Order: sequence, then C-alpha cells, then structure tokens
Amino acid sequence: MSISTKTGDKGETSLFDGSRISKGSRKINSVGYIDELNSEIGLIVSKTYSEEFESELKIIQNELFVIGSDLATPMNTRETKRLQERHLQRIEKNVEEYESKVDISNFVLPGGTEIASLLHIVRTQSRNVERKIVRVSEVEEINPIIIKYLNRLSDLFYLMALYENRNQSKKESPVNFDI
Repeated sequence: MSISTKTGDKGETSLFDGSRISKGSRKINSVGYIDELNSEIGLIVSKTYSEEFESELKIIQNELFVIGSDLATPMNTRETKRLQERHLQRIEKNVEEYESKVDISNFVLPGGTEIASLLHIVRTQSRNVERKIVRVSEVEEINPIIIKYLNRLSDLFYLMALYENRNQSKKESPVNFDI
C-alpha cells in the first residue's frame, strides 16, 4: 500500500463515509490541529525520563487519533471509533490525582524543567485546538465529548508540568501582578 494515493491532489479529502470535503474546511483543519498537538506530545515522550508520563502521554496520543477519526466522520455514520465518556472520565481521574500531588495556590509562569516547559506548550496548544473545535461545533454537529476532553486535557498538562517541576525540585515562578 502506498502512502501517496493522489486522491487529494485537487484539494479535497475523503471522510470516513466516503464523502469528499475541502482540505481547507474547518473540520479538516481541526483534524490537522489534533495531529500537531499529537506530534508535540510525541516530542515530550521522546525526552521524558518518567515511565509514568510516557505511559500517560502515549494513551493520550492514541485518544487524539480517535478524536481525529471522530471529527472526520459525520455524526450520522456509526462505523467508526468515537471518543467516549470513559475517555473523559480517565482524564478527569488523572486531573484529580495530579491535583492531590501539587500546590496550585498561585498562577505560575510557564517554565521550569525542559519537560515542564514542553508540557506548558502542549497545554496552550490543547486550549488552542479546543477553541478551534468549538468553532466547528457552532456550524456542524460533532461529538460533544471532544470539547470536554480537550478542556480537561489542558488542565492535565498544567498539573503534569507542576508535578514535573516538583519532582525535579524546580521552583516555579509565581505570576507577579504588581509589575
């Protein structure tokens, strides 16, 4: 099987149900943003020392592929993988777990260790993707769990960054609102 199908040479791509859509559509752009986020997470996986982080991030990467498939499939099509409530619940459980391990009494400047800094980058990218997918949801039906998942995902990345800094004894810089 060749990676180059040439079926998209005119600026269109196929959805799961076989229909064609412009590669410039909001929906297909959203799939691309999910892919970018997934690649940025892959960078963290390549650098992390923590099996705990690596395992969690790889699960998230797989779930992002499910989101991409979900977005690329019209809601009236049943033969596809969809993000489910259980995926959202898993992220929420992890958020609760990390919240219990870190101090979140102040806003902090993004940074710290290299891994924490990268986690802050994917946190902001996750928020960006969420905003773009919200715009898609305003004009066409999408799986509502996707937006909730991305919202919680950015929270998880924030907490993971704090956790990484704590574990590496790297003190965060609190935001100074009095400058």
